[in-house]
Amino acid sequence: MTFIKKINNDLVKKIAAGEVIERPESIIKELVENSIDAKSKKIDIYIKKGGLSSIIIKDDGIGINKNEIDIAFKSHTSSKINSIKDLDSIYTLGFRGEALSSIASVSHISISTSSDGTISSNADLTDGKISKISSGARTQGTTISVNNLFHSFPARKKFLKSADKELARITKVLKKFFLAYPDIEFNYFSEKKHIYALKPKSMINRIIDVFGSQYNDKLLNVNSKKGQYIVEGYISNLDVLKKRAGDQYLFINNRPIKSKMVQNSIISSFSSLIQRGEYPFYCLNIKAAPNLYDINVHPMKKEILFKEEWKVNQIIKESIKQSIAS
Repeated sequence: MTFIKKINNDLVKKIAAGEVIERPESIIKELVENSIDAKSKKIDIYIKKGGLSSIIIKDDGIGINKNEIDIAFKSHTSSKINSIKDLDSIYTLGFRGEALSSIASVSHISISTSSDGTISSNADLTDGKISKISSGARTQGTTISVNNLFHSFPARKKFLKSADKELARITKVLKKFFLAYPDIEFNYFSEKKHIYALKPKSMINRIIDVFGSQYNDKLLNVNSKKGQYIVEGYISNLDVLKKRAGDQYLFINNRPIKSKMVQNSIISSFSSLIQRGEYPFYCLNIKAAPNLYDINVHPMKKEILFKEEWKVNQIIKESIKQSIAS
């Protein structure tokens, strides 16, 4: 009797998609990253029922050529890398060529895109299979609509939370992009309610737009360079300490990341100024050449490994202590 057999291709795609697309926030992250990589200056996000019913991302980026739409939704296709050497020089947010294929495998997708601002290419995808591409008219950019999320993946769908909880997770993800890219205009809607209308501004003004006037005159500038690393952004003074973590934002070359090492360095930099269980606000961007870190260590590209952790630790501590002292 044979027990080992080859898994059919449709099931392989759904298993792979499940590693990238965990819930609505995953789709938001991947599509907004694509819009940013497409050099968009304005990105509109529309959500219905916490993304469980509908997600629409509209941008004014470079668009997709008609003859590239089909391949764009196939797995392991990318415009951003060609060889293994390119992994040491990645400045784009996306690069693996998995996002669009994964989303298409677990939902219904409609796309309208134009690379010249005159003629649009429009198509629908169901379970990863594309319809005939039709033409129309639209301004330059791309609009992607995602519906019926996990309709053919009930094992994942049953673990999703309520619409309100999924919306909260989406908002948390979007705040990271709002802060990382203050030069981009963002409009964020839920059930036709305009939650955020953010015009391009300086970093400090974007922080105030996102979190409110409570941060007026409460932010300390961080701007330091040492060797091959630059740290810039803002930390709060002691007037806006929180009793729980949450309003801490860290980026590497504007990419949202997690790093326990950097987080511990930031908290320890406040030394005896804060009590245990108190958390300052921070929004910090580390600038470094891509060959000094590895972002390709987690399916969602959230975590990071630094080649010279001690140097990063040192410049973080020195930068924050300098800002506090001044």
